[in-house]
Amino acid sequence: MELQESGLLTTYTVYDNYRVDIVREGNGIFYVLNGPEYSAEERRCISEVRKRYTAFLRSSSGMEDGRKVIDDLIMGVAANGRIRPQLVRQRLLMEFFEYGDITPIFHDPNVEDISCNGPGRHVYVYHSSYGSLKTNLVLSQEQVDSLVIRFATLSGSDVSMRRPILDGVTHGGHRVQAIYGREISPLGSCFTVRVFRERPLTPVDLMQRGTVSEDILVYLWYMVQMGRSAVIAGPPASGKTTLLNSILMFVPENTKVFSIEESREIRIEHPDWVPSVVRRTGLVSDAGVRQYELFDLVKIAMRQRPTYIVLGEIRGRESYAIFQAMSTGHTSYTTIHAESMENLVHRLEGEPHRIPRAMMLSMDTVVFVNFSGNRRVVTSIYETVDIDPSDSSLIVNRVFSLDKQSGRHVFHGRSVLYRVVEEKLGRERFAGDMERKRQVLREAFSSGVSDYRRFMEMVRNASTS
Repeated sequence: MELQESGLLTTYTVYDNYRVDIVREGNGIFYVLNGPEYSAEERRCISEVRKRYTAFLRSSSGMEDGRKVIDDLIMGVAANGRIRPQLVRQRLLMEFFEYGDITPIFHDPNVEDISCNGPGRHVYVYHSSYGSLKTNLVLSQEQVDSLVIRFATLSGSDVSMRRPILDGVTHGGHRVQAIYGREISPLGSCFTVRVFRERPLTPVDLMQRGTVSEDILVYLWYMVQMGRSAVIAGPPASGKTTLLNSILMFVPENTKVFSIEESREIRIEHPDWVPSVVRRTGLVSDAGVRQYELFDLVKIAMRQRPTYIVLGEIRGRESYAIFQAMSTGHTSYTTIHAESMENLVHRLEGEPHRIPRAMMLSMDTVVFVNFSGNRRVVTSIYETVDIDPSDSSLIVNRVFSLDKQSGRHVFHGRSVLYRVVEEKLGRERFAGDMERKRQVLREAFSSGVSDYRRFMEMVRNASTS
């Protein structure tokens, strides 16, 4: 892909020696990854060390430190040559210990998803600022097959022609969905990776990206502080879990949190947090080992009397358990695929959830997220109010919505939550407390606070002042 300077939107460095160019060409925007140029001597060294290390692996006991072996091989091969050892080492570690040519993309903090639909097809990324982008990387069949096998190994799983589907989480926390071979996917092996970030996005990050407004963050802060349960709804990959992770930074310190997931995506910096994940069986070696599904873990969580129960996503019978938890006074947060209140109610009533409408009142708040152009954004927030006795419909109050023309969030003037807070604090104290919250958010925003520990410290200081 030829780089046109006139079409360069932004450029930045990742993984020390790689440059990312976001380029506009025609009606499209592309993600161009530029790697370092290797000298002839460096290419020779990489090739020779690759050959020797592969031979070493065939006879290795598996107890040796592979990285040290590569370091020793580089020094031996390049003893009399002029090379940049760190550059050669980086390339070899990418091949043997990471993800080959796509490794630098994993180190791009702006990338949320990486996907390849088959050999000979371009790799795609989902960029936090520009949405879905085609990259300049095209992988061969051998590369894609090897990557799927690597993902399986790093997930503690196995893929083969007999078991071609991979759904796992790597040791680094990346969520992988992949198909191996052509039995199911005629175009060949393919994969999608949801990239795990050690540093979760803070509410300030989301405000900077236009996902939420200051008014919405103040509302969500009160929602968490007052122990109001909520469901975050939206289409796949719309940022539901990202928003959930973010609002959990408002959780008070003197509380207990119990999180439940199929794979680890929730990250809370909290002194009394119990993270849990499902345990599934199926391999011969698992004989006699009990499975623990989401439903089981919700029941376990309720017995531990946490202040907050966080369920990553509801898709099956665990939904009834989490609504039961809400109904019995456990503040609970979860996510679901739904794009409107009507769609949400319909989904919750149907199989496999079967949630009665009376029980739906226990979800005090529903936050909808969706795509607006290239950004993920909160599109509306509703509060559940009552059941209409005439037709048993759910009565809701719309608190916020997104004005599509201006792209701004609109507050509709009424909130059950705010009425509850005002009754508790009194009008004057409520106004002062709200202004204090706004000042914290404005200070964090203007100072560019992106470290989640620092942000949570600011929140806790405001809560105790």
